Amino acid sequence: MPRSPGLPSESPEASSEAALPNDRHGQDGHEDQDRPAPAFMDVRALVARSRSGASEANANEPPPPLDRAPARAPSPRGASSDASHAAQASSVYESSATSFDEPDDPGGPKLELDHRRPTKKAAPPANAALWVKISVAAIALVAVITAVLLLLPRIVRDRAIAAGREAGIELTIDNVGVGFSGISFRGVTARASRIPGVTLEVTEVFASGFTAREVRIQRPEITIEGSAAPVADALARLYEENRSRFAGTPQNPRRLSVVSGHLSWNGIFGDGSRLVAGEMSAELESRGPAPGEEEGRANLGRFEITTKRAVFGPWAATFERSQNTSRARVLFDPPVPDGPHALVVWGVAQTPQLTIRIPRTPLSNLGLRPADLGLPADPTSELDATIESKTTPLGRIESTAHIDLFRARLAGITTPVDVKLEGGLSGIPGKPLDLVRTTAAFGPFVANVTGTVTPYEAGLRLDASFRTLPIACSDLARAEAKKLGPLAATLQEIAHKTGAVRVTGNAQASGIVKYDTKSPDDANVAFTTRETCGLSLFGL
Repeated sequence: MPRSPGLPSESPEASSEAALPNDRHGQDGHEDQDRPAPAFMDVRALVARSRSGASEANANEPPPPLDRAPARAPSPRGASSDASHAAQASSVYESSATSFDEPDDPGGPKLELDHRRPTKKAAPPANAALWVKISVAAIALVAVITAVLLLLPRIVRDRAIAAGREAGIELTIDNVGVGFSGISFRGVTARASRIPGVTLEVTEVFASGFTAREVRIQRPEITIEGSAAPVADALARLYEENRSRFAGTPQNPRRLSVVSGHLSWNGIFGDGSRLVAGEMSAELESRGPAPGEEEGRANLGRFEITTKRAVFGPWAATFERSQNTSRARVLFDPPVPDGPHALVVWGVAQTPQLTIRIPRTPLSNLGLRPADLGLPADPTSELDATIESKTTPLGRIESTAHIDLFRARLAGITTPVDVKLEGGLSGIPGKPLDLVRTTAAFGPFVANVTGTVTPYEAGLRLDASFRTLPIACSDLARAEAKKLGPLAATLQEIAHKTGAVRVTGNAQASGIVKYDTKSPDDANVAFTTRETCGLSLFGL
């Protein structure tokens, strides 16, 4: 600082002596002697130097209370102007640090220093190791699931093929799909080793879940070679031996469904015969507390039967099976569900019973072609029939029939006639059935019919003979007159009443009938007549 006037100047020796305390203070405070003194406006350096000096002075003193500002050590006697400047800067800093936020602080540049304490680094969570283990386990689980999903289709296919082989069925499977909803088999082909003529090709088989609680077979193509009886018996045995695999058990019930199936059965009724069925669907479901009590339903939306000489259909059929009863129904006129039909019912406590009901219907609507069957009719002919047949507890077959054929075309008769047949059949299954109390009426004739009917796999054979009751020749003349028209009928009636013309005598006919559905063209009707008809004019 500039020297005040009137004061004696200091000698160089005095100045050096006065500087000795500062040098010792610098050594005790660990300050470098050669470090240049901070400038007056270097506030940071001044504050740091002041604090280091204060820490040396207060090293041996107890810490001041928190509610009082720490006492500053007095500057040593004879200290240089730099030390006083540092103390003054420290006080300025402390006062400014506490007054920066006061609203009455005068304007101008402000000095702000970062005096916040450093934050500690957050310690890692205590459960970090647990989360690491969970992540590793999840990754391992995903890897295992992926491997299982890749290998599971092959495992399922091998298991299905092995199960089919145990049941006597050879399976080939093109593709297997495994999902959360179930298992899907595509391109499945099945062949029964013990029934060589049966082949099943399925577009897709879907099993719900891994327990196959529900199985759905879509668009199956069934091909069968062979006659009906042996193939049906073999299929029935195959089903009975593997009932639990197909229909499940009471402990593990199952529902089996078939959608949009197609059936082609060659040779069903012998050589040259064929059954073709489409729009086929079926359901089979486990019911009841014991095996064998499942319920089933099947439907053939359309089928035809072709033989060497005839075509039957198109017809439709339904099948229902409950725990105790089975019902099969054939619809002869499918567009009319309650129309002409045949119904077969059988069960555990019920003997087989057949019922055929055909209200008066044209033959063309019944899927029957008279020319193919050799029937004495044409497409315009109409049929009205009621047939009932059952098996008695003694094992005999008892049948009754009432058949009306309107506008029939009988051999030897030029005009259509109505034929009525009433009677019954009785006999032992497997043997010819006898015609009992059977009569036939055609035109004015009424005949007693005897003979046998022999049913077999593909149809039946009729061997019968008939003898008409004696009929008055006058009745024949009256019937013939009606055919000539109303005028002839009126003249005949007048002549009869007046006695001018009288027909006398009786007429009678007898013959045989042979018919076989295998060869309808070989049907034969032969008859002979005997009559004593005469004509009397005015009683002469």
